[in-house]
Amino acid sequence: MKRRIFLLVSLCFTLLLTGCGNPRDISLTGYELVKVDALQFEEGGVHTTLHLKVGVNNPTGNKLTVKSLQASVFKENGDSFADLATLEEITAPRHFNDTIPIALDVLLKNPMALMLDGGMDIRTMKADIDAQVAWGSIKRNIVRTGVPIAKLLENGPAKEKL
Repeated sequence: MKRRIFLLVSLCFTLLLTGCGNPRDISLTGYELVKVDALQFEEGGVHTTLHLKVGVNNPTGNKLTVKSLQASVFKENGDSFADLATLEEITAPRHFNDTIPIALDVLLKNPMALMLDGGMDIRTMKADIDAQVAWGSIKRNIVRTGVPIAKLLENGPAKEKL
């Protein structure tokens, strides 16, 4: 009898784990810039809010929530380019494959350099990222430094309207 109960519990546990999926299965499928709020000139640079639609595929059985995200973007030469932060939590429900609206608070540092340099290729820049993420009941603080922007932009902008 104990053996049957053990087998039943093992089977239930295995089904539960395989039904939940892996957080690495979650992917970004593209993005679209919807709106840029009015620019505000400040002592540290130019401040604005970017409104995006981001395509997210969450095939797992757990909800993904980004509680907060902050990033600092650096030019190829190491100079600070911008600071970004989410304005609210971002949630991708379980078994979700659609777009999520995201608002980002952005501070562009030394925007005059953009004009003087004749523009820049953002794909050559890197970012330091600090995010608080919850996937189901698992909560993590994710810190990454020197992440190439090109890697973050692999799936966007979407070729079709999201």
